[in-house]
Amino acid sequence: MRVHFIEDKGNIILYLPDSLKFFKINSTTKSIIKDIVNFNEKTLIMEKYKINEDQYNYIKTFITKKEIINYEVSKHKECLSKLTLNITNKCNLDCKYCYANGGIYNSKESQMSENTLKKTLDVFLDKYKNIQSIQLFGGEPTLNLAAIEFVGDYFDKKYNIHEIDFKPIISLVTNGTCSSDRFIGIINKYNIQLTVSIDGPKCINDKTRLLKNGQGCSDAVISNIFKLKKYTKQPENAEATFTQYHVNSNIEVSDVVEYIKKDLGIQNIHIVPVSCEKTEDFYLKDRSSFVKSIPEIIENKKKSGYKNNYMIIDRIIRNLISKTTSQYICNAGISTFSVSTKGDIYPCFMLTDIDKYKLGNIRNDDKFSLNISNDKLNLFDNSYKANSLKCKNCFNNTLCHGCIGINYFNTGNAFKTSEEDCKFMKTLTENIILSLCKIS
Repeated sequence: MRVHFIEDKGNIILYLPDSLKFFKINSTTKSIIKDIVNFNEKTLIMEKYKINEDQYNYIKTFITKKEIINYEVSKHKECLSKLTLNITNKCNLDCKYCYANGGIYNSKESQMSENTLKKTLDVFLDKYKNIQSIQLFGGEPTLNLAAIEFVGDYFDKKYNIHEIDFKPIISLVTNGTCSSDRFIGIINKYNIQLTVSIDGPKCINDKTRLLKNGQGCSDAVISNIFKLKKYTKQPENAEATFTQYHVNSNIEVSDVVEYIKKDLGIQNIHIVPVSCEKTEDFYLKDRSSFVKSIPEIIENKKKSGYKNNYMIIDRIIRNLISKTTSQYICNAGISTFSVSTKGDIYPCFMLTDIDKYKLGNIRNDDKFSLNISNDKLNLFDNSYKANSLKCKNCFNNTLCHGCIGINYFNTGNAFKTSEEDCKFMKTLTENIILSLCKIS
């Protein structure tokens, strides 16, 4: 029996982590529930609060009733959720907070060859009947347009000869520096979904996302966004990194969202706090702007009929509504994988070139016959929340979601979440529930 109370300005919300339900209650009800949870004698509770047995039983049944929770399917035997292909280690930008060492990770600049691409896709389609999503990544993936074309053509042919049941969604994360006619043609031919990285208005973006010569890239990126939207209706998605530079310029998370929506015409926005060393001048000292943005973002979602996507907040809302949760910190290495330009397999693209998290290579004979639950990383056990005392006893363990890549860069251990990130996720959950209660 788990209960969690959220209090704000006289409001008391009862949140039941094991059923993902929440209710506004009064202080007396809170006291009764606390006494029941603490296993105080039933007759004493009835006498203390002047309630009868039916009232007592109603409250106890209410907070202990087993609800059906839908667990995210984490191990797909027939279908892989997502495969990320790092099709190039080259990048034409020099972003200040880049975790990938300017796009090359811990390797030399290289392109994923056609042979490596084909071998990778053959290997994964040998293990999985279908792949739901292919993410093209880098470096800057538009520096290898031939690879993008190959992937699109590969799945078209597989689908046309009925070797796969459906074509995967092909997505591409770009820095927005390419809008060539060839790229436009590829997007339209293979229905590629674009996500562009931009951190907000020019005054901020030109401080964080730089060309190799140290100059800002905003003018070129904004021009390319409008050109791409004109001829492809993409990008539909944007991702932004929120830094101390925003705070110093009095720019809130909601301001970044508003800029990307209104000025760039992109409705689906993924905005996250920067992940970096605390000694960096762009390290975000206070994440309160994310919390302040919640009511406005929820209102925007309500106005759009809940069509617009704000990923860091959406997943919590979606899981609350659908009564869905994940048993794992992150599904990387369980239902999602990443392959480097060299054909090395990793659970997450952020862990590229980090040897201790390498799962194998697509050219190895034992390549992917390995049982992930028994491999050297023991991904299932390490990522399983119930195996962590810290996660097991946390009220947020049914709603929180993490990233093993961010974990590695913040703590040195992919399966250990930093205290800062844990606190942030708990604060987000509480404030999202408060905001949903206010509008319901």
